Amino acid sequence: MVKKLAVAIAVTSGLLVLAGFFFRHPLLAMCQGALANWATIAAAFALLLGLANLLTFHATNVRGRRSGWGYSLLTLAAALAVLVVGFAPDLGWPGDWYLAWVFGYVYEPLSITFLALLAFFVVSAAYRALRMRTWESAALVLSAIVVIIGQLPLGYQLWPGLVEAKDWLLAVPVTAGMRGILLGAALGAMTLGLRVLLGLDRPYLD
Repeated sequence: MVKKLAVAIAVTSGLLVLAGFFFRHPLLAMCQGALANWATIAAAFALLLGLANLLTFHATNVRGRRSGWGYSLLTLAAALAVLVVGFAPDLGWPGDWYLAWVFGYVYEPLSITFLALLAFFVVSAAYRALRMRTWESAALVLSAIVVIIGQLPLGYQLWPGLVEAKDWLLAVPVTAGMRGILLGAALGAMTLGLRVLLGLDRPYLD
């Protein structure tokens, strides 16, 4: 009975939100806004539960001096620092210089560091993917070389047609591939949404 009630609530909520995008009616708009607010509250509550789980897990590691408890201590300190900075305006701290300092001297350097580390993984993956074992991989390697050299000022000096070839590759095959991926993702999302609305998939019961 509980499962049937959950399915009925999910299907009804989904249909109400979907109908609000196609029909203009005050009742539908009110239901759509209420459901969106409830979803926001549920997401915020889930974030709080996740934070509580994170703090409990790492606090247990620190208390028990488990392996890697130093990293758990750093995680706890970082989480508490983010909470303090987030609630600083409510605590009456003057100005917002601390927010600019955190984003300028903590968040941005960390983001740049992650991007720099990601570059090595991209190069490694590209090296493995661009091995010329078949004619398809050879065409991929040739296209990558044309695009890379065509992006450089040296490419125009070597051959002006190289830049035109690069532009054609980016405008035709690459754009077609991106559109195909987006269309496939959109069709997959629509199929998943229909299965949830029809009650065939029930992720909220897992």
